[in-house]
Formats: sequence, C-alpha cells, structure tokens
Amino acid sequence: MVGKGLFRTVRVRPEPVGAWTDLRQTGRFPALLFLGKSPVQHEEDPMPNIAHLYFRTAIVFLLLGVAMGLHMAMSGQHNVIGPHAHTNLLGWVTMALFGGYYALNPAKAESRFAGIQYMTYATGVALMTVSLYLLYRGYASLEPVVAVSSLIVLAGIVMFAVIVFGREPVANPVRGEALRH
Repeated sequence: MVGKGLFRTVRVRPEPVGAWTDLRQTGRFPALLFLGKSPVQHEEDPMPNIAHLYFRTAIVFLLLGVAMGLHMAMSGQHNVIGPHAHTNLLGWVTMALFGGYYALNPAKAESRFAGIQYMTYATGVALMTVSLYLLYRGYASLEPVVAVSSLIVLAGIVMFAVIVFGREPVANPVRGEALRH
C-alpha cells in the first residue's frame, strides 16, 4: 500500500495465469482436459489451438505406441510390430510435425480447413491403430476397416499438403479479415 489516510493507493499484483487461474475462473482443471486448449485463452500464448491439439494427440499416440512396444518386449511376441510402428510414426511423429508446422504458421492454423484436416487425420490414425492392431492379433475380418482407415489417413495427408502448398492468408487492412491473394 502506498499513501496514508483515506486516500491510499493499493498496488495490485498482476493476475496470475496458469492452471490455478483457469480452475478459479472456469471450475475445470485444465490438466484434466483430454484434448484441446485450456478454456481460458491467455494472450501470452501465441501457439494456435490446433497446434496444441496436435501435440496432445501425438502424446496420446506416443503412450499407446510405447505400451505396444513394452507389451511385445515383456511377452516375447513381436507379432504386432507393424501396428506399433504405424502408431509411433503416423500418430506420434507425424502429428508432432503437423503441430510444429501449425505453430510456425499461425495464419494457416486458424482456417476452418485446418480443423477439418485435423479431425480427418486424427480419426483415420485412431481407427487404423486399433484395426491394424486387431488384424495383426488374428482378426482377419478387420482388413476392410484397415483399408478404409488408410484411405482416411491419406485424405488427411493430402489435405495437409493443400494447406502447406496453399497461399498464405493476408489481413485485409480495411475489415481486418483474412483474404487470399
């Protein structure tokens, strides 16, 4: 406090940011959220939401891939090495790379098409991981599901290529909207 008597100036510390602030403002603890960003957008976090989604989804696939690897090592049966490799490469590595690209290109990350691309790719990899694992475990009837999920993954990759090779959106100085040049 600064000053005396009735006219005191109170120095207020800047509002803390982070998990505890999010809990106090929303009633939800962000560490318990499975995917997505914290419901409170912090100005000092320049990374787009889709980059956060990709990184968090990549970690889920990394955990799944490591679990498959540990199971193979502990059991001595390496019959699911294909699904293990697909989970780590398409789930962990590729999703982390996609997230990195969107973090470095926030203008492209904000498009609706980028969100559709995320949903397409993530759904395809999740479906492929489960169906390929079960196929390698002896469920031959899941081969069509593996084929369809592979095509969904391919569609997500093609969509990402369109985003990467597409033009950079530029801001309209009059209306503040993104335009394509």
